[in-house]
Amino acid sequence: MQDRKQRSSLSQEKILNDIISYLESSLPLKYSIKCQYLAAQQIRQAGQTRTSLKYLNSLSTMPRLSDQPNKAIHDEILFYLTTYSDDAHLLDYYIRHEFHTQAFEYKCSLTVFRDHIYMPLLKRNHIKHLFNYILSHNNNNSFTHHLKFICTYLNEQEMYHSLQQLQLFMNDFTNAAITSIKLFTLNRTTYLDLFEKRLNYLRNALECFQQGKIDTEQTMMKIQSTTNKIDLQLEITRYIYTQLKRLNTNGSNILINCPTVFDGKDSIFKLILGLIAISDTMTNAFILINKITKEMNFSPTEVFVTCAEQVGKRRDYRSLQQLLQLIRENGYTDSKLHDDIIESCVRQSGSDVEQSREQDTLIQMIKNDDTRINVYIAVGKLRAAYLIAIRLGKEDKVRLIRDDAQKSGQTAVYDICKKWLENRASEQ
Repeated sequence: MQDRKQRSSLSQEKILNDIISYLESSLPLKYSIKCQYLAAQQIRQAGQTRTSLKYLNSLSTMPRLSDQPNKAIHDEILFYLTTYSDDAHLLDYYIRHEFHTQAFEYKCSLTVFRDHIYMPLLKRNHIKHLFNYILSHNNNNSFTHHLKFICTYLNEQEMYHSLQQLQLFMNDFTNAAITSIKLFTLNRTTYLDLFEKRLNYLRNALECFQQGKIDTEQTMMKIQSTTNKIDLQLEITRYIYTQLKRLNTNGSNILINCPTVFDGKDSIFKLILGLIAISDTMTNAFILINKITKEMNFSPTEVFVTCAEQVGKRRDYRSLQQLLQLIRENGYTDSKLHDDIIESCVRQSGSDVEQSREQDTLIQMIKNDDTRINVYIAVGKLRAAYLIAIRLGKEDKVRLIRDDAQKSGQTAVYDICKKWLENRASEQ
């Protein structure tokens, strides 16, 4: 029974569509359709001149065009559409034949307005007709709900150019600025592309923020924070572009997925590591990293320890000493942060026979004795760890060193640890 009703409904819809198509074929073409026809003829007759016989004959096949539509046929179509069809088909007819006023004044749901008025106009590049109608009739308020609904849809579809066009029409400059940022980051590939083709989006965002109305202190703070990020990203983009040009690379294998300050925390940390990797000096990298740390309210320990790990992978101990100096000069004087940075670097570098002296110099800079012992153990320098442990009388550390010595085959260290522990036990 249900299938029969469905087949009957489809059959009725087909009959209605056939009737409308037949009636529409009798309507005269509007001026814009006339232009489309002529343009299509020109494309098909590309090899002909405007004065050629074939070209003139092709124009003669165009139906006779009248400036006034046939009212009787138009009324007949409206009768069928309003009696037997729905809002969607009626609006499709209005838009198809450019009866814009009738379409704009027709009351319909938000979804129907989107799918059968706004989006068709957008695809035809005729959205200006809706904007002009709203402006000329002072109907901005009555369309506000509809336009906000469209904004949500365009944002979900990532149609950011069309979204920004609508936001600017609505004088929604704050959200238009956010859309500019999305255009900057959307489908990005390399920092060369960001610098050469997309910086204007960030400049546009700044201009939009300047035009926007600030109604609350919270809004003002949010805009200021975003503006600061834009300024920072502009500086970062210019800097990275300069460094990539120096290295003669597009950086896609270093700054993977082109991280920016508008991304999440993990991506921003990849940006920080990328800055270290491409920079000609640690000083230049640190200036931007420090700005990112402050602007994003990141923990200095988390940021600089991560940087130290990157330096440790390269076993670039000179750069780490420069990093430590820069950290101190910029007011980060916490001794634990200092030790954590060195520990992170040395642990990441592991046992480094070639630069043993440089590595040892770093470890000796660690201020906390327990941390220094642990780092010596981590890189296999058990004798150095033993000397500190016995000087401080730390039995637990000596046992730890003894066990590591046994596992790693450092028999001499194992023996002296064992003897020290035996003497210690006898003294007690």
